[in-house]
Amino acid sequence: MDMKSPQLHLRFVPDTDQTGELFVHAESEGFAGAASAWFHFREIREFGVLLTARCPLPPGETLTLKGGYWETGTQRPRLEETLVGLTVYAVGTTGTMAVSVELMDGTYEGQRKASRAQVRLEILTDCSTLRTFGEAIAGLVQGGERTVGL
Repeated sequence: MDMKSPQLHLRFVPDTDQTGELFVHAESEGFAGAASAWFHFREIREFGVLLTARCPLPPGETLTLKGGYWETGTQRPRLEETLVGLTVYAVGTTGTMAVSVELMDGTYEGQRKASRAQVRLEILTDCSTLRTFGEAIAGLVQGGERTVGL
């Protein structure tokens, strides 16, 4: 586990309506991927605050941030396809934490589903690093374009 060089980069580009596009690049064990999805400022801030406050998580508990294509025409919005997914959880009982990163490219007209690129990987870390990362994520929505790394 290389704690010195970030393996997960988040860049938030705000729009004018309290939303913005979150660009994610992740790499682990020779695998890498990048994707983006739109989020409301509140979702980004809440995820960061929870990471800071809740670490270490008890076994079986997760914190999740997911965005992508939402199902339309339903009363309760449901995420139909995840383009960016971050799930944080404990690994064992030694204080090791993991961030599962799920990334998929967007679609264009006429594209076959099987041709879409996707990656899922796990990045191991510890609570101290994750709390600092959580604070940085919560700050992503303050002001202009910002980037944070884990």
